[in-house]
Amino acid sequence: MSLQVTQEKINSKEELINNKQRYGIKGKQLLEADNIHEVRSLIGAGNKNLIINGNFDIWQRGTSFSTNNVYTADRWNFRFQGSGLVTKHAEGLRLEKPLGVNQWAFVGQIFESDNTRHLNGKTITISAKVKGETINKIRFVFGVEPVYDDWHAITSPDYLFESEPFTISTSEFTEISYTIQLPQLSTDFTLACTIDLRDSFSTTDGDAVIIKSVQLEEGSVATEFEHRHIGTEIELCQRYYQKSYDLNTNPGTIANNGRIMELATRNSANNTPGVQFLTTMRDVPTISIYSPITGAINKIHNNSDKSLTLDSVGESGIAGISGIPAGDTSFGAKYHYTADAEL
Repeated sequence: MSLQVTQEKINSKEELINNKQRYGIKGKQLLEADNIHEVRSLIGAGNKNLIINGNFDIWQRGTSFSTNNVYTADRWNFRFQGSGLVTKHAEGLRLEKPLGVNQWAFVGQIFESDNTRHLNGKTITISAKVKGETINKIRFVFGVEPVYDDWHAITSPDYLFESEPFTISTSEFTEISYTIQLPQLSTDFTLACTIDLRDSFSTTDGDAVIIKSVQLEEGSVATEFEHRHIGTEIELCQRYYQKSYDLNTNPGTIANNGRIMELATRNSANNTPGVQFLTTMRDVPTISIYSPITGAINKIHNNSDKSLTLDSVGESGIAGISGIPAGDTSFGAKYHYTADAEL
């Protein structure tokens, strides 16, 4: 006589979810996650935010800007029609535009192609916290230019994605997000994203909004803002822009702290040592030299401000400074520098 026993199949994942194992609330959420992006958010994995200086903590160039097409808070390009203003705010970045037809202003970032190549054809999400001062509308815009490291991605891209205007509070921060699928391209491409104010959103003169906690990440879910260590954030910024001045000292300020100096005992009256950059830069940078005594640009101080010629500028430093007319070997030579390698 034989006995046959049958038993229903067991779904292990279901059994765990039904508390057959002691894995806690977070473990339950991990088991129920549908994709890697949800898992990454749950375990707090870093390096998800492609935005650099997304909380506007670094302002190497200054704290107030009213000129078109300039970099403001590090990595953030500022453009407008008519007029506009970007200022450092206690809670983030303040973006202002005037009232009027065809008046607009935006801040945005352009990303190195090497940092976004893995996103080709994929879904990405941008998010931010925004609060209106005198305006209650704002939007996100993406640009994609199928060329390696091309600034046209922020001004006239081949592929343009525009969110509908978001209605935001003027009394507290509103969290907003926008998701797109990038085109599948057979070449390298440049990605740009902007936060945009337009005349069609206007309500009063001097329309302004406060922005903070900007994040761009892979996937269709806007996850919690990634706070990086401040040292890491500074180093990321310095790949694109750095200076010899203290972090919060504006270029052109009369200041001795951090200056490059050669003592009075010199090998030559017409040559001064260069400098090794704080970090390797994205590309060969544009260099500006400042006198620490007068603040004059493109001047080195050697008893008095003198003209100069840069020798062999590379991604890692300046080999030297030469061509100082009537160099005075009885006095040291000193200068500050800025190095700009933005896209």
